[in-house]
Amino acid sequence: MPTELIAGPALALAPDLAAQLVRSGSDVVVVTQPGDPGAHLVRHRVERARPARAGRLTCLTADPDTDRLPVWGDRLWWLDDPGGHSPSRRNRRATRLLARLDASTGSRLRHITHVLPHPSGAGAADDPLRALARRHAVPLRRVRVPAVLSGAPDPGGTGPDAVLALLTEVEGRLRRAGWTGPWPVPTVDWPGDVPLAGAEAVAARLVAVAAADGTAPDGEEAVPPEVVLPGGTLWELLAEAVGGHVDPAAPEPVDALVRGRLPRPGTSVATAATRAPDTTGTQRALRASVHAIRERERDRRRAALAIASRLRTTELTRPDGGVLTVLRHEPASASACGRPPLVVVNALGQPVDCWFPLLAELAPYRPVLLWQARATRPDGRPVLFDEQVADLRSVLEWTGSRRCHLLGWCTGVKVSFAAWADGPGPVASIVSLNASVKTSDTAEADDVGYERNLASLARTVQTRPAWAARLSSMFAPDAADDETPADAGAALLTTGPALRRLLAAPFAEVGPMVTYCAQMLDFWRRPVWPGDVPDLPVLALSAQHDHVVSNERARRVLADLPHLTSVEIAGGGHQSLVDDAPVIAEHIEEFVISHD
Repeated sequence: MPTELIAGPALALAPDLAAQLVRSGSDVVVVTQPGDPGAHLVRHRVERARPARAGRLTCLTADPDTDRLPVWGDRLWWLDDPGGHSPSRRNRRATRLLARLDASTGSRLRHITHVLPHPSGAGAADDPLRALARRHAVPLRRVRVPAVLSGAPDPGGTGPDAVLALLTEVEGRLRRAGWTGPWPVPTVDWPGDVPLAGAEAVAARLVAVAAADGTAPDGEEAVPPEVVLPGGTLWELLAEAVGGHVDPAAPEPVDALVRGRLPRPGTSVATAATRAPDTTGTQRALRASVHAIRERERDRRRAALAIASRLRTTELTRPDGGVLTVLRHEPASASACGRPPLVVVNALGQPVDCWFPLLAELAPYRPVLLWQARATRPDGRPVLFDEQVADLRSVLEWTGSRRCHLLGWCTGVKVSFAAWADGPGPVASIVSLNASVKTSDTAEADDVGYERNLASLARTVQTRPAWAARLSSMFAPDAADDETPADAGAALLTTGPALRRLLAAPFAEVGPMVTYCAQMLDFWRRPVWPGDVPDLPVLALSAQHDHVVSNERARRVLADLPHLTSVEIAGGGHQSLVDDAPVIAEHIEEFVISHD
C-alpha cells in the first residue's frame, strides 16, 4: 500500500486531498508546521469521507528547524505558494522543511507532485524540488490548480480564502471593540479575473492526474476552474461574507489594516470571465470558510486561556526580601525545549495575562519565561529602574542558559538594553515591541497625547499627593468603557472593554497609581543607552496606530543600533501582542531563530 506524504506552505487543499487519498486506500501522512491549520481540520475531513476499508491517516506537526521527522513516503505532494523572487517567511521555513523531508524519505521516494496556483510563474519551491527529483531520479509532475475555496482556510496562502481570513480578523476586532453593524471594506483592485474551484473537486482531479501514466519528469498540467470571476465581483462577495460592504470611503484605520496585510494573489490569468457567472456556489463556499475561520479563532482564544494552566511557577527571592514569581512554559517538542529560551520583559504595571495570546502562538517554538514587574518592595517603596534591571539579571542567571533572547514590551525595552549593558551574558538578541524610549531630556513635542497626559499626571501626583484619589477615579475603567464607538475606524483603534480594564490596572486604586507614577518618573530619568549602543541583533516591532508611545521618537533613537531590523505592524496598536498575536509571533520567531 503506497504512502502519500502531503506538505508545503499552502495547505488549504490538504484536508480534501488527504480524504481523497485515504478513501482510495493509501496511507497518508500530513506534515504541518506550527501555525498551520490544525490537524483536527484534516482529521475531520478524512473521517467524514472515510469508507469502511481505507488507508490510515497520520498528522504530524513539525518544526523544520529542530524536529527530526520520522516519516517517509512513496509520493511527495508539495502544496506550494507563489514564491517568485521574494518568498515569504512561511515559504522560507517550508523550504527548510523540504530539506528535512528529503533526509527522512531517503531512497523510498518514487514520485513528486508539485501543486501550484493557476497563474503562470514560479513557485517558492521550484528549484529545491527539481534538485530533489534529480537526486532521487524520480519524476516531478507540476499541476496548476485554481484558487481554492476550501472551508479550511490556510493562513499561509495568498488566495481568496487567505484574504477572507484577513477580513474575518478585521470583523472580529470590530466586534470585540463594540461595533455591531455592517462595516466598510475598502475598495481593492484585484489583479484580473480569478479562477475558482471547490477544494473537493480540485483534490479529486489531482488524484486522477497523479494516477495517469505517461507524464514525463518536469511535465506540467492544469486543473480547470469551475468558475472564473472578475476580481471586483469576488471582492464584493468576500466583503459580503463577513458582514461588510465595499466602500471607497472606508475609514483610514480600516483601509490601512486591510491594504497593509492583504495577501497578494498571483498575476491575472488569460481566461476571460464567464458572463454573469452564477455565484451561488461561491457564496456557499465563502460562508463555510467564514465559519471555519471563526472556529479557528475561537480555538486560538481558548488556547490563550488554557496556556495559564500549563505554566510552571518558580519564586525567586530578591535581596530586598521581595519575591519575583517567574512563569515558564515548555514546548511539547523535546527538540524545541532545547532551544534558547525567550525571556519576556513586561511593561510596568501590566498583568502577565496580556501576554497569553502571544504566548500561545510562541509556545510550540521554544521555552518562554515571563513575570509581573514588581511594583513595590516589602517596605512599600517603589521598585525603581535599577531594581527592575537587577530582577531581569537574576532571572537570566536562574535560567542557567548559555544563550537566550529578550522580548521587551513598552518600558521593558529600555530595561532589556540596560540589562545587556550591565554585561551581555547569555543575551543573543533583543526584540523591541512598541518601545517606550522617552527620557526627561527629550523634547515634549515628540510626545504623543498619552505620553503628555501621563507625564502631567505623574508630576501632579508627585507634587500634590492629596489629588491622587480624585485623579485615580478619572483614569479607572468604568461604565463608559462599554460605549459604542462612533464608527468602524474608531472601533478598530479602540481596545475592547475587557482588555481596557486589564490594562488600566495601574490606575484602579490610589496606592498602585502613586507607585506607578513614581516608577514612570524614575524610568524617564534613565537614558536609553546607559553605556555603549548595544552591539547585538535587535528586531524593532512598532505598530502603525500606536497612540501610547511615539513611533517617531523610537525610530530615531533605535536607528543608532548597528544591527537593527525594523518592522511596522500595519493597522496595529499598542496592544498588538493581544490583537495581532499571530503576526507578531511570526516576526519574532523568524528573527530569533536566525540568532540561536
